[in-house]
Amino acid sequence: MKDLIIADEDAYIIFDDTVLDKRFFEEIEIVRRQYSGNEHGVVRGIGIVSCIYVNPKNLNFWVIDYRILIQIMMD
Repeated sequence: MKDLIIADEDAYIIFDDTVLDKRFFEEIEIVRRQYSGNEHGVVRGIGIVSCIYVNPKNLNFWVIDYRILIQIMMD
């Protein structure tokens, strides 16, 4: 990855958390009740956190990493 990214002193890293709304899909195992900023409330969805490197001079970006958030339900 290091050889693909065009580094720049004005570049920055963005961390974004997103909830993919899956309220109509009952069969997906990793769907959990989560707060959604778009819906301003709790929805059934899949949580994802992304890490993106952005170079504003050449308008390129690279996805560095992403994680699917899985909450462990405890009794």
